[in-house]
Amino acid sequence: MNTQSIELTIVHPGGQVEQMLVHATRILVGSGAHCDVRISGPHAGHEHLILELVEGVLVAHARYLAPAPTLGGRPLIEETLGTDAEVGVAGTRLRVRVLENKDRQKRGSAKRIATSVFLSLAVFALPGLVYATLRQQGETPIGPPPAEVTPLFDKAPAACPVTARDQATASAVAFRAVAELQREQHPFAVTDGLASVASFDSAAACFTRAGQPSDALAMTTSRDTLKRRIEDDYHVHRVRLEHALDEGEDRMALREVRVLKRLTTGRRGAYITWLDTVERRLDAADQGVSR
Repeated sequence: MNTQSIELTIVHPGGQVEQMLVHATRILVGSGAHCDVRISGPHAGHEHLILELVEGVLVAHARYLAPAPTLGGRPLIEETLGTDAEVGVAGTRLRVRVLENKDRQKRGSAKRIATSVFLSLAVFALPGLVYATLRQQGETPIGPPPAEVTPLFDKAPAACPVTARDQATASAVAFRAVAELQREQHPFAVTDGLASVASFDSAAACFTRAGQPSDALAMTTSRDTLKRRIEDDYHVHRVRLEHALDEGEDRMALREVRVLKRLTTGRRGAYITWLDTVERRLDAADQGVSR
């Protein structure tokens, strides 16, 4: 279990100040509803910045560059922040600090930590009751996710839909244009990223059919690069979901489930069924709290 937390002081453009203590290793900042830290304004990106705890220090990764986040007044693309820093994101200031568990206790969080430790021990001692905090009366507890995760991409390569070489060239150019447009939208719409991989694959197949191997290789390289990026995101969101469930952070878990559901739209398998179950339980619990 992570022994550190991230303390955030958020100063919004209007002067409102918000404080958060996040028990996770990754924080997504942006205007999207699924983001951990929501920012607003005309220049706020849907997914603008990722703050990640790596080996005890914070690392920042920009996801949106119009405008780029700032550190000390200069553009921030990817940078190690250390354990205490202030970052600007589209007019919002984020003061971030890494806290050890003992610091959290000094801040009056001993009760929460004790509860987390108790739940962790319970999970360790009773593996069949993992995520028991999601249990609703009269329902069986939710178990851990299936060992085999549903893949995001089909193994079979795409085929060019035309046979004539001149038509194949025209189709390849069209697929490439669509793929590049979809790739640009990927940070804001995960389904566009998935579609872009398929479009690059089709472009590669058509360039091969047209006898243009160098162009086909370029499309394959673009496809594989984007595919790895999406699969990395898929892994990160799965880890964040399981961590949120372990920590009893139901609302954070619900956000992660919904991101994963968008990533796996149209897919089937045991993992998708598990996500459906978790979403249903979390959503019911959230509505109960709201009432």
